[in-house]
Amino acid sequence: MELFDDRVVLFESDEGGEYLLVTCEPSGMGGLVVRQTSEGPLTQWCFEESPHAVETFVTHEGLVALEHFYGVGTSNQVARMLSISFADYDCAQRVRSLLRELDAKFDVIEKPIDRTGNGGICGAA
Repeated sequence: MELFDDRVVLFESDEGGEYLLVTCEPSGMGGLVVRQTSEGPLTQWCFEESPHAVETFVTHEGLVALEHFYGVGTSNQVARMLSISFADYDCAQRVRSLLRELDAKFDVIEKPIDRTGNGGICGAA
């Protein structure tokens, strides 16, 4: 870990050959990014790729809503509060649920699953 690493681990697991890591850190645009990365045979089976990543980008306004919710004043404090509140395998999903409850804006970026094997459109059989 770097000396000034602002990344906070929300959850990490390595069971049965399946690795899951969920982190939270400043987005560089005044918000936060919650990044979930999984790798292993189950990930390969579900998403036809391994590793697979899902990123939740919380806007600056969303970060402010989280700061008020937790009664803290910095993104790093919010990330640490999230790690205390949602320390389980489904923490990224639960963070998004909290954001919806707070009516906070966020975007989710996930690579679409390509089941054609060649990047094209799959035709009907």
